[in-house]
Amino acid sequence: MTAGARAVIGKWTGRGNLLVVTHGANILALTTISPASGEIVVVRSGSADRSEPVGRLLLD
Repeated sequence: MTAGARAVIGKWTGRGNLLVVTHGANILALTTISPASGEIVVVRSGSADRSEPVGRLLLD
């Protein structure tokens, strides 16, 4: 699943923002952040291996 998420992110060429919904294990592999359940991790596209985290949102 992580490779698939990485491929989707890497191919993104559209205008605006891309929203990817995935599991915590994938977010950890992509950003080194272990999110809480329901947490949103905002990233800026980075290298092929990692995306740069720029914010976190915890929803009630």
